Amino acid sequence: YYVDLIKAAQGTDIPVVLFNRLVRMEIDVQNLDSLLRLKRDEADPAAVLDHMIPGGYEIRRGDLARLASLSWSELLTALEKYSYYEALRERIARVKEGESLRDVETALYKRLAEQAFSFSAAYPLSVLPIMGYIFSKRIEVDNIRTIVRGKTSGLSDEVIQKTLVL
Repeated sequence: YYVDLIKAAQGTDIPVVLFNRLVRMEIDVQNLDSLLRLKRDEADPAAVLDHMIPGGYEIRRGDLARLASLSWSELLTALEKYSYYEALRERIARVKEGESLRDVETALYKRLAEQAFSFSAAYPLSVLPIMGYIFSKRIEVDNIRTIVRGKTSGLSDEVIQKTLVL
């Protein structure tokens, strides 16, 4: 899916370049999410790489291979090198103390949505507002699922609200 999407988003017009960047950033977010989950569960580095999507914006295949070979604590420290870390700084500190990865995932998707919205506002007569809309709908559906699962599981409203991407 992503390989075909990147191929379709080739060009030199600024909206096309931003669309391509957004798709590649989504790949980075998907890869970071998968990488963190798999490394937390102590998966083999080769197995981790099998789950990675090629074509990320900031985190290339070589970076993924290096990150997959690190221990859990080394991985969390190595993430400081990437721009995504600013959105994750506080949450990574809590993960190091043993908390869930859910807050990290929420922060990653929130940062991606913020990028989509900023790009769509910059070029309103391009495909970018449609991407912003798609991201907002995706977040809305994910939030509804989170609320339903949280209520079904008997979680408090406060805990559920912490996991929502707002």
